[in-house]
Amino acid sequence: MGYKVEALLDEPIIIETWDEHYNVMTDGLKASQDIIKLMDAASGPVTVIVDMRAAKLTFDDILLMAKAASSDKAPSRHPKQRRRIIVTDSHMISFAAQGLDSEVFGHIVVDIATSMEDALNMARQ
Repeated sequence: MGYKVEALLDEPIIIETWDEHYNVMTDGLKASQDIIKLMDAASGPVTVIVDMRAAKLTFDDILLMAKAASSDKAPSRHPKQRRRIIVTDSHMISFAAQGLDSEVFGHIVVDIATSMEDALNMARQ
């Protein structure tokens, strides 16, 4: 398993952290299911932070992630998701994330942070 998912205590924030072994094909669906379970159990809206910095992603991986993110069953479509923040230092991932806010992908809004500190500050706003 190339990721971990945790809900912060006393804060409406879920953090998914990818490591260097993250595999879009095998970890993506399981991680989404884990996040949805946490959102289902949440008492109110939550922010999801996905720290992708350690993952080694290909262009094909990014295309698969965009397709999965726009699915009706994706965490980004969950009624309790208030905000989604991606932590990355990749210009390619940032550009792809901005492209999700288009008609083709159903106008999924994703904020970008370059550090976990910035992502947490954004989530707490």
